Amino acid sequence: MVWRWCCCALVLLLLSGGCSRSVHCPKSNVLLVTIDTCRADHTTPYGYPGTETLTLEALASEGILFEEAFTPVPLTLPAHSSLFTGWYPARHGVRDNANYMLTDDAVTLAEVFQQNGYATAGFVAVMLLSRQRGMAQGFDLFDDNFSAFAYGTGNPNVERNAEEIATAAIRWLETNKRSPFFLFVHFYDPHIPYTPPSPWDAEYADRPYDGEIAYADFQLGQIIVWMQKNGLLGDTLVVVMSDHGESLWEHREMAHGMFLYNCTLHVPLIMRLPDKVRTSRLEGARVKGTVSLIDVMPTILDLVELPCPETDGVSFVPCLSGKQHEVGPIFAESMYPLFFNWSPLYAIYQPPWKYVLAPEQELYNLEEDPKEEKNLFSEDHPKVAELKPILQEEIAHLEDQSHVAGLKPEKTEILGALAYARGGTISNATLSSLPDPKSRTRVYVLIDEGLAQMARGEMGAAEFSFLQASKQDPENPSPYLNLGEIYARQRQWAKALLYTQRTLDLAPDNLWAQLQMANILLEAERYDEARNRFLAIRQEFPLLSSAQFGLGRIAEAQGNYEEALHWYSEALRITPNLPGLRDCFRRAQGKMKRPADG
Repeated sequence: MVWRWCCCALVLLLLSGGCSRSVHCPKSNVLLVTIDTCRADHTTPYGYPGTETLTLEALASEGILFEEAFTPVPLTLPAHSSLFTGWYPARHGVRDNANYMLTDDAVTLAEVFQQNGYATAGFVAVMLLSRQRGMAQGFDLFDDNFSAFAYGTGNPNVERNAEEIATAAIRWLETNKRSPFFLFVHFYDPHIPYTPPSPWDAEYADRPYDGEIAYADFQLGQIIVWMQKNGLLGDTLVVVMSDHGESLWEHREMAHGMFLYNCTLHVPLIMRLPDKVRTSRLEGARVKGTVSLIDVMPTILDLVELPCPETDGVSFVPCLSGKQHEVGPIFAESMYPLFFNWSPLYAIYQPPWKYVLAPEQELYNLEEDPKEEKNLFSEDHPKVAELKPILQEEIAHLEDQSHVAGLKPEKTEILGALAYARGGTISNATLSSLPDPKSRTRVYVLIDEGLAQMARGEMGAAEFSFLQASKQDPENPSPYLNLGEIYARQRQWAKALLYTQRTLDLAPDNLWAQLQMANILLEAERYDEARNRFLAIRQEFPLLSSAQFGLGRIAEAQGNYEEALHWYSEALRITPNLPGLRDCFRRAQGKMKRPADG
């Protein structure tokens, strides 16, 4: 591992006036909040006047704001997996939203708290973070109860609004005031589609993304106010951040996930210390040094004096006491392009320089070019010569030191051919075997537009967008997957099967496509084929209860109610709140009690 000097230490040294007073707060409560898809520069504490984020502003005024906080990956599930393990994605094995889950080999932040006598609860707003994806580890209560249910697979983007999440969290606090506690709250509202409720919809009619952030901030305020009124806030460490940002059409990306520009990597991070350790010098402090989401777990555990398992991150608590320490450069990856059969991307940020390893390499001086608009890359640039070997070494190190499940065999084979995996040397030549995502932005825009149109119910327009994308990039599985879903929603089973199979021909490991195919076959009453596919999914993803749910539906449709109850019961043990599951269980149970000829 290569390490660098962190200016964070210098800045906080000045803020603390050289004071060595401990800021540790053992047995304090911990409130950890993530506002999904929230750009730092679209909040008032980070200088943005267009969004009313009074809660974040108040927390920043009483706490510490980190100006240079970054995510290691601009996708929800991998970023949260890094937050809860302190590992880079290559170490915990969750490389994208589609095909992975956090295994129980990883030791999570919630598990550490639970093992040390804390009451633990988590409230998540999107199915991507459900217990099916391994995110419930260490929680006494894990609330992933989604009342909505999309076609077939249980669409991973089905969400709960911030009011529902805040209300549920407060309800838990009302009945679980036992200290100490660890409470995790997740808001998903700023994620596309941007549909803030009243009155934010009218106030931010021309800026609905900002309206969603303001709405989430307001609901966070409800939790903070309740805790203050009930005497809990003063003994609580509050940590608020985002998992990633949003491009908002910068660099020709509508949302996030594909590229490694700061519009999606730079995230807010605000920490309010408990009253007993707060000092005037640490109130309203602004830290300019770089930190990563992987540093949050060791920092929180250090503050409350609990043992921390091995992590890639480092605690920045020594800085809060005026001490000096070293941390590494900031690394980031995007494996999301592999979902489109495009090249993955890696980045290293060592202020003020950022280098991006891709078929078309990039180099930016963020001090002079904060929006990353002027690519300074050249093979003979001294910063390329300095940063590229560091990044290559880090990639090789992380892949070799993987603690848990790595990439799927199919993707490992691809990366191995590129000399990415297991210590290979990465060169521009090896990268060129897959297209650079930057060369496919027209296709990416069409896919993003199609997804937005689907979210609005504009199926005809979405169909046209995906068909155009498939014509421009016929080896890309994504348009075919979405076309399959459109036709499935319209019950055009032959077309749905055709396009979903095309997806699987191009990306046989795509979990969403596997689930979609199984559910289409079920709905088309091709039960034997559907059963075989669900069984294969269950074998590979035993905690993905959608497979057991599907097997139960097949058995029920064929009149095998005892078998249906078996599968429904297995699904219920894994995911008690899976939408629609309990209704199916009760229906099958009722049919079991009827006479045979009934």
